[in-house]
Amino acid sequence: MIASSREVTTFAAATSSGRGVASSYSAIGVTLGSAFNFWFARVVGRPTLERFIGRDRLAKIDRSLASAKSQSALFLVFLLPGLPKDILCYAAGLSRMSILEFVVLSGLARSPPCSRAS
Repeated sequence: MIASSREVTTFAAATSSGRGVASSYSAIGVTLGSAFNFWFARVVGRPTLERFIGRDRLAKIDRSLASAKSQSALFLVFLLPGLPKDILCYAAGLSRMSILEFVVLSGLARSPPCSRAS
């Protein structure tokens, strides 16, 4: 699998089917892909991470990532263009953030109005 920046795929789709449609389809596709990465990290990575660093240390990391400040920072990083977001999806999947919170947060950050601003 080849990771590519959303900006590249959106541009390619916009040249073939129009900007509005392409941005919407791209946002939906990227959000679904991000949700899969989140789920994969949750199912496969979290038990493995717990074995390596221990339950207590993982609980401490969970508490720090659960704050509104951390979620705001994650949202802002999703807004930065050109950065590969897969690592953020995996990291969020390792935390105790719910998949619903993650999909809303990443979906809003990648929605067409936000993507035009960045």
